[in-house]
Amino acid sequence: MTSDFSLHDAVWPPVQPTAGESALAGVRSGRLRVQHERPAQRRGALRLVRRFDASRAAVFAAWIDAELAGTWLFATAGRPMETATIDACAGGRFRLTERRSGRSVVHHGRYFEVEPPDRIAFVLHSPDFGATAAVGIDIAPRGRGCALTLIHASPAAADMPRARQRWLGLLYGLGCTLELATTDPGFSASSTERSPA
Repeated sequence: MTSDFSLHDAVWPPVQPTAGESALAGVRSGRLRVQHERPAQRRGALRLVRRFDASRAAVFAAWIDAELAGTWLFATAGRPMETATIDACAGGRFRLTERRSGRSVVHHGRYFEVEPPDRIAFVLHSPDFGATAAVGIDIAPRGRGCALTLIHASPAAADMPRARQRWLGLLYGLGCTLELATTDPGFSASSTERSPA
């Protein structure tokens, strides 16, 4: 699968207003609204774009299917998810749990928008991203595949460098999962390792 990182961080749009709770208000009202400004004015939000050769439906499913999401979302090769529970509907919740140094680490949140196969928006609580964040995922057709745009809005600007690195790694993991699903006829998310020994 060919991935295109050339558009990563092309624009880091700020969320208006920039105050913490107000940044999440756009998601709570049903749409994460972002206004584009010059890079010198970047605050409060991270924008990443990644292209996939997979269909929009396949990319969308990887976000909302608990079995698939458990193989890549918040997971790493050394730390797969122990459990993954997803109720993919507006108002629904998700919870992914992993074992880290002998303790449980939970990534959880609530969906505000689930529009197959184009859009997902949710509030995220995860130790990997610092403060509570609003996340919007848009999936648009692009050539033979699609382009995924991720907007991560956090009230804490100090969390942005860590969020950028973590999302880059997660989107890479998504690409690997999609590639396995499309090229390996024996691939099954349930056959992947779900917890460390």
